[in-house]
Amino acid sequence: MMKTSIARYTRRPVRYFKAVLNGRLIQFLKAVESDPRIGTTHIAVYVSLFELWCENDGKDPVSFNREVVMKAAKIQSRSTYYGCIRGLHEYGYIKYIPSHHPVLENLVFMGV
Repeated sequence: MMKTSIARYTRRPVRYFKAVLNGRLIQFLKAVESDPRIGTTHIAVYVSLFELWCENDGKDPVSFNREVVMKAAKIQSRSTYYGCIRGLHEYGYIKYIPSHHPVLENLVFMGV
């Protein structure tokens, strides 16, 4: 299991680090540092979405399914996941468009 997550980073290290150095993740972390509404679970969900965004070459929108983000963020409760993703959307950190369809994936815009 650990080998898989390391392989994901080694496939695209340049793009990943360019995105980090570009400041999007750093800006988010600095912003949430002073935002009392954001907890560690919100940060875990954002970082999971950020990883998917990097795998999408830093292009919006990113399509994803809930199970992938929940697993990466180590969240087991759907209500916790929905609360975090809804909070990130309402607080303006992401733009979340749920699909409400069992086959179609959700969309998120990271460049809000």
